[in-house]
Amino acid sequence: MKRQTVFAFGAVVTLVLVVGAGVAYGYFTAHGSGTGSFNVGTLNVSVSTPYSAAVGGYKGPCTSAAVGCTSITLPTVGPVGSTFDSTAIPVTITNTGNIPATEIQLGVSDTNDNTTLEGELGLCLYKSGATQLNGLLTSLEGTHALLPDTLAVGGTDTYSMDFYAGQSSSVCGGSPIPSLTTGAESGSVTTTITVTFNS
Repeated sequence: MKRQTVFAFGAVVTLVLVVGAGVAYGYFTAHGSGTGSFNVGTLNVSVSTPYSAAVGGYKGPCTSAAVGCTSITLPTVGPVGSTFDSTAIPVTITNTGNIPATEIQLGVSDTNDNTTLEGELGLCLYKSGATQLNGLLTSLEGTHALLPDTLAVGGTDTYSMDFYAGQSSSVCGGSPIPSLTTGAESGSVTTTITVTFNS
């Protein structure tokens, strides 16, 4: 029985420019002309994961923040059996802009060629020491508000995700989900995680 799960992890930057009273300034003299100016910073993040020579490991190109990737496609998982737990691959988001970047929401979506596999697949999304989402993929799809988490300039956050069936996630724990059924055979699911930032 062959099962395959393909997934991508993307970071999408939503630009929301906020100019507060402390950002704009001006000065005027009592004897003539005056000038004023303000600067608006650049919101920018990049995603990366380390190169791995292991079978099924990440081979590139987004191996460091310096590459400037805004999305990353992780290696294919599988083929897998009816009970499995994939290896979680860390994805680091780095603030490469010149202003703080605040994570505000998380989106989960997928495309698939087998709705049985889609409905039976477990997803664990883990971030910097805490479970963010965990359960059946179809129940986690949509947009999820995040507690605002601000990355300073040069700051990082690390996410990872694993897929599982017939057990609980080795990363997120929780209750086990049922094993995949024969209707999931030869299926493929591509999952996209989108993290949205503002300034």
